[in-house]
Amino acid sequence: MVIEIHGRATALLMSDHAGMTPLEEAARLAELVAELDQFLTAALAHDDPEQMRDPFLSAAGTVTEYVDVGAAGGLYRVWMNIDDIFDAWPVDYGDETDAIAMREVRLAVEEWLATPKTEAGISAYVDRWEARQAPDDWPDPGGVWIAGGWGGGPRGDRPAR
Repeated sequence: MVIEIHGRATALLMSDHAGMTPLEEAARLAELVAELDQFLTAALAHDDPEQMRDPFLSAAGTVTEYVDVGAAGGLYRVWMNIDDIFDAWPVDYGDETDAIAMREVRLAVEEWLATPKTEAGISAYVDRWEARQAPDDWPDPGGVWIAGGWGGGPRGDRPAR
């Protein structure tokens, strides 16, 4: 299956896990969580933007191998929105770009590690991050993030959070 996220075509592997038993679903979720925890913990170990970004992207890529796990697609969307900051898309924050991106990675990873690793816990995590990313001034400070569209320009006189 191919989906489009922020104008990027992204291939997702089709699952051959249809019709899993609840025990098999729980095992599949446990596999995903173990892989994500390993990558995301590694991301926190770095203060260099590229060294932090590599395991963070590996975690997002791993999610595409688990499309049969209910919340996996939401994790991918949230984490790729954060990764877009490194690419100055859709807003270039200039000299602050890496610092802002690294701040958001740290927040996302720290919250992930504290999240109950159940379908409900992961879904709540995704919901919180989608709500965080929805305002048109995320991430603050600097330019304007227009979720799902093109951004840019000054913040104007909107209050900072």
